[in-house]
Amino acid sequence: MDFRIGDGRPTILVQGATGQVGLSTIQYLGRYTDLIKIRAGVRDIHNPYKIAKLERTRVPMDLSVLDLHHPQSVNRAVKGINKLMICPPNSSDRIELLKLLVQAAISNPMLDHIVLVSILQADPQKMTTFEKEFLALERFIESTGVPFTILRCSQYMENLYIFSDVIIKQDTLALPLSSGRIPLVAVKDIGECASNVLATNQGQYNFKVLSITGPQCLHGEEITQALSERLQKHISWKSVPLKSAAMWFSQSDVRPWHVSALVDYFEVLNYSNIPIMSSDAALVMGRFSTDLKTWTSQNYVHFLEKAEEIVGRRGKLRDLTPTQNQPESCASSEAATSAPSSPIITYPVTPRDDMTESTEAWANDSVHIHRISCSFHSPSGVLFRFPLRYLSAIGLLFDI
Repeated sequence: MDFRIGDGRPTILVQGATGQVGLSTIQYLGRYTDLIKIRAGVRDIHNPYKIAKLERTRVPMDLSVLDLHHPQSVNRAVKGINKLMICPPNSSDRIELLKLLVQAAISNPMLDHIVLVSILQADPQKMTTFEKEFLALERFIESTGVPFTILRCSQYMENLYIFSDVIIKQDTLALPLSSGRIPLVAVKDIGECASNVLATNQGQYNFKVLSITGPQCLHGEEITQALSERLQKHISWKSVPLKSAAMWFSQSDVRPWHVSALVDYFEVLNYSNIPIMSSDAALVMGRFSTDLKTWTSQNYVHFLEKAEEIVGRRGKLRDLTPTQNQPESCASSEAATSAPSSPIITYPVTPRDDMTESTEAWANDSVHIHRISCSFHSPSGVLFRFPLRYLSAIGLLFDI
């Protein structure tokens, strides 16, 4: 493809261009096309669905095959670039693959800036598996000596779409959140921050680590209050027990490396009293980040559409709320709290009263939910057999 190298504008390569954050970044980079050139790195440029997403942005860009498993496509994609935007994919080998991408990019003497979408640390004293993974990548990028900016993002508001059928039709939201709070952030804010850092950097963002969060650190009840106000109906809140989640993960199709990491993440989040909210996004954007009430108002139609889509795909409504009936395998609450964790859960889970609820709270009717193929990032479906885009949406599995 014609990359039009040499017209004076710096070239920005967005890896993971069709993922949530990559796509949002390209949309906002469209404001700067008189100053920069955009190269969209796409694993499969023959995928009409993904290419259509890029076309809908109406942003002028070049397309480049960028398959992290194929070094030739990596070398071709990074040729002549000045800036690299990294949106980590979802795979167990993603860190090593992204290190190879960085190595290929820094061999290009024109490279002067790397921007990485990373994960927000819930508790510096007890790092989760995800945080350890991405910290290793952060350290690797730092070691290159190339100016960098790390965007550590909290979970995405877009995760709520995956619960839209239950929120809209059953007036309920259930999450593995007991005492923890989440500074939910809108994907569009991450994209705007990334685009500003990439296109307007005059050195002020070099060698910086920025925490990109929403303006509020919300508990589950506060999330449902915001939804209730904007959706004009009462949404009830249900806290789903973490131990039940671990048991369900071990029996589901979630890949083993994800089971331990996902449960680890929520365990730290629920027990951490450290606030994880930041004003960095507002400083980069020049405005306050989007609050949940505003986001819900802006996306009300999407809630309705997603609800109908999910129900239509499954043929019936999901029942994600806890029930009083326990399966024989969890006949007593005492047995539920004393049962050993799955062998692939590598950390102790402290028993709590709410952990005595049945695994049916998680597993009921979920066998029909579309399977996880990978994603908290997503990220980007943590609770059940969630679709890929939810795991990505919550920032846990990141974009693909």
